Amino acid sequence: MNKKPSPPKYLLSFFRWFCHPDYVEDIEGDLLERFEINPSRWRFSLEVLRLFRPGLLKPLLTNKSMLLPIFKDQVRSSFRILWRQKIYSALIIGSLVVGLTLIHLLLSFLTKASDVDNYLTSKSEVFRILIDDFIDPNSDAWMSSIPDDATSYLRSDCPEYANSCRISKSEITSIAASSNDFLEPLVIAVDTNFLSFFELELQNTSDESPLEKNEIILSSEMAFRMFYSKNPVGQIVEVNERGSKMSFVVSGVIDISSYNSGLKFDAVVPIPETITQSVFYVKQSKASLNESLINRGKEITAQTDYECRLHLQSLEEVHFDADHSWSFNHYTSPTIYFIGWSIVILVLIVIVFNFTNLFLLSSYRRRKELGIKQVFGVGAMVLRRSVMIDVGVFMVIGSFVAIFISSLLLPQTNQWLEINLKPNDLFNYKVVACWSGVMLILIIVIGVLAYEKLKKSSPLKLLNKGKSISSRMARLFLVPQFMISISLIICSLIIVDQINYVKDRPMGMEKDLLVFEVAIRDSRSKMSLLKTEILSQRIVENASLTYGAPVGGGVWFYHIDGFQSEILRITGDKDYLSTVGITLPNEMVRNGYYINETLAQKLGWQSADDGKIPKLDEPALGIVDDFVNASAYSSIKPAIIEIGDKDNYYRIILNYSGKNRKDVLEQVENVWNEILPNDPMIYYSTYEKFLKYHQDDLKLLKIVNAFSRATIIIVLFGLIALSWGVIQARTKEVGIRKVIGANTYQIVFLLSKTFMGWVVIAFILAIPVAFWVSQSWLENFVYRIDMPYHIFAIVGMLAGLISFGIVGSHAYWASRVNPTKCLRDE
Repeated sequence: MNKKPSPPKYLLSFFRWFCHPDYVEDIEGDLLERFEINPSRWRFSLEVLRLFRPGLLKPLLTNKSMLLPIFKDQVRSSFRILWRQKIYSALIIGSLVVGLTLIHLLLSFLTKASDVDNYLTSKSEVFRILIDDFIDPNSDAWMSSIPDDATSYLRSDCPEYANSCRISKSEITSIAASSNDFLEPLVIAVDTNFLSFFELELQNTSDESPLEKNEIILSSEMAFRMFYSKNPVGQIVEVNERGSKMSFVVSGVIDISSYNSGLKFDAVVPIPETITQSVFYVKQSKASLNESLINRGKEITAQTDYECRLHLQSLEEVHFDADHSWSFNHYTSPTIYFIGWSIVILVLIVIVFNFTNLFLLSSYRRRKELGIKQVFGVGAMVLRRSVMIDVGVFMVIGSFVAIFISSLLLPQTNQWLEINLKPNDLFNYKVVACWSGVMLILIIVIGVLAYEKLKKSSPLKLLNKGKSISSRMARLFLVPQFMISISLIICSLIIVDQINYVKDRPMGMEKDLLVFEVAIRDSRSKMSLLKTEILSQRIVENASLTYGAPVGGGVWFYHIDGFQSEILRITGDKDYLSTVGITLPNEMVRNGYYINETLAQKLGWQSADDGKIPKLDEPALGIVDDFVNASAYSSIKPAIIEIGDKDNYYRIILNYSGKNRKDVLEQVENVWNEILPNDPMIYYSTYEKFLKYHQDDLKLLKIVNAFSRATIIIVLFGLIALSWGVIQARTKEVGIRKVIGANTYQIVFLLSKTFMGWVVIAFILAIPVAFWVSQSWLENFVYRIDMPYHIFAIVGMLAGLISFGIVGSHAYWASRVNPTKCLRDE
């Protein structure tokens, strides 16, 4: 006999909960009759959901006059309980504050990253134009630097590109005002419509054309550094543009940091007529631009000597694009953005599990109160509301403390992660909405979990001072917490190992190199004198004049004998190889060309005598050992080194190995000011420039490291409270075992083994998770460490030792209590 189908019980319960009492009986009867005619559970579900509308909902406030006093009474009761259980309350609030503080800061950072350029009213219509790689026609890559003949044609002959703006990195190397001289400022050269195109407003100016010739706009930070509180508009500044000194008038100030713009700069100047390439932005609907992309590319190809295709890139894509990012673009790594959101979710999971554990533990200490309420017939709705209010009180206190602490930590966070969060970013409407949503979800989830657990306990069980009603669920919740924290710690340690490997791996050259560059063209004739003076004063032992450094040198792009590659070409004098520390096996250095091992392998050469260098049509005098000239994400680039005596070298490399860098810089500055008094001393470290390739990895390490520590603190808070509460609930058992002869070690082992078992399970579950995440990240590197399995073992042992230390200490003190006192209390 077939069983008669019945409608879903949970939907009937939901209907009875929301429907007005006057209509429940009649409507429910109709629903059941319709279900008997057509027993479709999906149809029944849709009909119930359609009834969820204002006219049929029960009143939320059945007795408005009584609701507020009841609410106030329950809040006061929650605060009394919080004060009575000071230790547990402190642990609960402390764990909440740690997690919520880091979540608040990370949410603010992620929200600001996603909101870049949102101030633009027409953000969806602003695009950056990319073009084919016109330097290497065989490449499939796109370039963001567009030749001026292409932009001129688009702006003049193509109406859809009329509303456009060009931006280029200016060659200004210093800005001076009075006694303040700022070297290497970030100055951009732009079209005159730059302000209106990007909807930026100037401060303290009425100039309608602030980007005329010899006018400069300063950022508010630069204006303050140069003029302090003085109004800079109308002031004269001296700029050094590749050796030419010019006077500019400050025409305005922009507080660019207040816009959350995708652009960053210290100053803005008009774009010069001699510009050859620039980044090209256009404002037009995407549909209009897409229609003409192919035709416009063909038209540019017909008018120039290179193949041209155009590609649109939205401002959101620009912000997350590392390959085409310029120094004036705000860039956020997509990896950091994704991992940031992942960590927020993981920490939320830890907070939910940990808070539920601790809240159930505190509720266990109130079991008599809850049992008495049930005996006197307190309804489920009242108990649920009471639990929700208790949870809400903890959440509100933890939230306010977390917001206060995150405000205090804001400067350290900016410095630590090299970001620019402001106090108002912590209260961005999206952050507030996310924060409110997180709090609401936590209150509902934790409140429901706690209520459902308490509801399953009978009044007799609650009134009986027996085994903890929450120990099994609490220990079950402990596993995912430990799994997440152990996984994060393993991942952070593997990241540390990889970063240290990148820092310490042999570079094939010296790491202690400083590169100095002259800005004034006439100063190049004095570079030989500068080198001679530095060596004669024995400031360093080795120095070389050059055009380029091993890291950051000039790059050629061309196709050689069937392979496509970037060829790094560097030119230096006869001391170049010895200064940089590049090894030339069994060869004397002569003027001419040398190639590295990578280029020799690509050419199929066994020795330098096997042929001539393509394109140059010159023989190679030798093959030098490979040296690091790229990040660990990519292979070593083929390189050509030209050794020769030239009169126009504009860089000098100093090898300060074995000397104090600060002392070397001070002595070089004295010599520099004597020989080149009008030229600013601009320098950089090749090793520091190499590390900039991995600045995203360093930021990732900091984020993962901080949150792994936070999860450990949260979990330890939970373990301390949980182990203490569970062990205290077994004091009668401890007393009986001591009476029948159990010693301290046996009791400690007995009370600790269950907890340690759950920690072992968490560690076993964490191993595949940490391995998969770490391996996926390591595979991005060409040069990487082997999977460090010893880290898994070390973390596992440390997790076990710390857990045993906490649980064992509680068990030890419980075993030391006089058994007569334990039994008398029971």
